[in-house]
Order: sequence, then structure tokens, then C-alpha cells
Amino acid sequence: MIDFIKYYWFRFFSNKKYIILKSGRIKALKDFGTIKKGDIGGFIEFEKNLSHYGNAWVYENARVYGNAEVYGNAEVYGDSWVSGNARVYGYADIKYSFAITTDIIKDLKQYIQASTNLVFIKNKIIAYKRVNKVKKSLYESEYDPSFLYKNGKIAKIKDPNLDKTLSCTSGLHFSYPTYWNSGDTLIAAEIDFKDIITCQEGKIRVKKCKVIGEVD
Repeated sequence: MIDFIKYYWFRFFSNKKYIILKSGRIKALKDFGTIKKGDIGGFIEFEKNLSHYGNAWVYENARVYGNAEVYGNAEVYGDSWVSGNARVYGYADIKYSFAITTDIIKDLKQYIQASTNLVFIKNKIIAYKRVNKVKKSLYESEYDPSFLYKNGKIAKIKDPNLDKTLSCTSGLHFSYPTYWNSGDTLIAAEIDFKDIITCQEGKIRVKKCKVIGEVD
């Protein structure tokens, strides 16, 4: 009988990283990513909603149900709802209370709003980044001091990486104001939707933007 129980556990649970509790919440069966064995997560309806592979996780009161899938290293937080045929993957980071119903790449606007809490108005969005101030109205990139941002001017990268699944690669990176924790100056920029490449890990990666100026 003991051997049977051991076999049953190995066959059905050894490769699983969580179980679904009666409440619908998930409970981690092992350590992975930042999750520790025993941690309680958000709600899912079926095991297909959250992959047992990778570091994907549903936190707090977030809910994933229906045919929705969260996988890879994606994370869903807060009171967000992921449903329908939504696909949340890669290094997607759903932080704000928002309903995701489609593939994050197919409906990039919806995903950006859920990841950053920034809203599009007439196909444009105001986003933020921290830089180092050179002099009045002129700023340099933290990662490439030779790349400059100037108030009222277009900042454009020459050869951006157009792969929508990548985060930290060539392109200009923006997000919500408190995302950044370095640099001596926070600036705002206007970005046209057509110039956005992707949104990963809570950051919007773009081809170009129009610099508005410093944010107090």
C-alpha cells in the first residue's frame, strides 16, 4: 500500500509545481522563481490555466479562468482577471486590476494598460523613464551616455530589435513613473502606438518618442 501511494505521488504530482485548493486558490508544491513551497497564490479554474513549467504564477486575488493560459515566466497580480482565450506568456507582468481577454501580443494596447496603468488617448500614450541630466532640457541615457534626450525633440533609435517577445534589448524603454529606481531625473515622453514594439516585464519598448520634459 505504501509503495502504491509513493508511485501515485510520483506519477501525478512530482512534476507539478502547484495544486488547486477547494477554494480555487493555488498552493505551491515546490520552490521555483521567487515562489517557495507552501506559498498560496491567486485563483484558477483549471490546471490548463497555469503551466506547471517555468516560473509563471498567479498572485494575490488575481483570477485566471475559461480557456485562458498563463505560462513561461509570466506573472499576474492584484485583482486582475484573465479569461476568454487570453494568452499571457514570456515575461509578461500583469500588475493592475484589469481584464485580459486576448493574446498579449495581439492586443498590445490592452496588455500595456494592464501592465503599466497608462492609458492611450487618440492612439498615443504618455510614459516615463529615469535619465541623467546633462544640462537644462538635455538628458543622457543611463545605459548609453552617448544617447541624448532633449525636450520637445524626437528621440529615435537606429536599429531597434523588433522581436516582440524580448524585453532587455535594443529600443527605448519606458514605463510608469515609479517603475524606475536609478537615474537623477524623471522625464515624460509622448509615444505613438505605431512606434511601440512590445511590453515585457512592465516596460514598454519603443522605436521612438517625443520628449516632453522633466517630471517633478
